[in-house]
Amino acid sequence: SYIEECIYKKDPFVKVLRMLCLYSLCKGLDAKKYNFFKMEILQSYGFDKLFTLYHLEQSGLFTPNGASNFISIRTILHLLVPQVDEENPNDIAYVFSGYAPISIRLIELE
Repeated sequence: SYIEECIYKKDPFVKVLRMLCLYSLCKGLDAKKYNFFKMEILQSYGFDKLFTLYHLEQSGLFTPNGASNFISIRTILHLLVPQVDEENPNDIAYVFSGYAPISIRLIELE
């Protein structure tokens, strides 16, 4: 897969993490695939990344069977914004009719 190629090419770590989190949240990772990606990351980028993976797992962004966590992620990242200020828009949800894409919220976390 493309994510595996990025890991093997040692693309920037943040890029790989973003793709893995999106994949985990949207499509879900079974335990076998989750452990595979985790080991590949640790072997390619070093064991100092273990803490990062741990924190992503605790936050629900990179977990096995992540698709079922979408409801909690939607709440944590404030993906649905029911009241958008149309006269003074200050949230990306204004552009998407009250919905903020996960990718945007992940970028905002930096």
